[in-house]
Amino acid sequence: MATSYVSFDEGTTKKVRTFARTDGADTVEEWMYAQSESLFDTYSVSTQATAGATANSHLLEIMAGAANRVGIKRITIYQVANATGAASFAFDILRLTTAGTGGDAVTALPLDPASGAVGATAMTLASSKGTEGVAAGGRHRGAISTTASTVGVNPVLDLRFGENNTKPLYIAAGTSNGIVIKNPGADATVTFDIYVEFVEASWA
Repeated sequence: MATSYVSFDEGTTKKVRTFARTDGADTVEEWMYAQSESLFDTYSVSTQATAGATANSHLLEIMAGAANRVGIKRITIYQVANATGAASFAFDILRLTTAGTGGDAVTALPLDPASGAVGATAMTLASSKGTEGVAAGGRHRGAISTTASTVGVNPVLDLRFGENNTKPLYIAAGTSNGIVIKNPGADATVTFDIYVEFVEASWA
């Protein structure tokens, strides 16, 4: 794709810092800028020692609130108890079209104390699982250990969304919209700490 440029009238007092270069037969001015801090309210949810002993469990679900869209930016999972024998563990990230019930609620915490009340909700290990929809982030697999000295040293999984001009993993506004981290396999003793970071805003 060819580059393009537009004229910019800086007026009589304000100036925009640029860097001149030649692009083909044209001299163009590249606009130099400093990236500002994010304007989106950002929250995190975390679980402790979530068991992976039952296959197809909903390890962690996150449901949007009624008003705001949710953008998942990060999912990080650490192993915190020895596995019995499994060398790896798979995680599916799926969309939910209804929320689960009967699990342990997890409160989302704001990274900025000035942020408004969070709309999204979270739950671990729902006893009545929410309705699974299509894959959202696909299947991911990480190495787990049976040896205490290596448990928790490195993340089993560390996913980042919305970096390098890509979009976050979005959940549409509405309390029936969510995502879940599901384990298609199981290990009798392994447990995980799960950390998810997300933004909320009413995008157009």
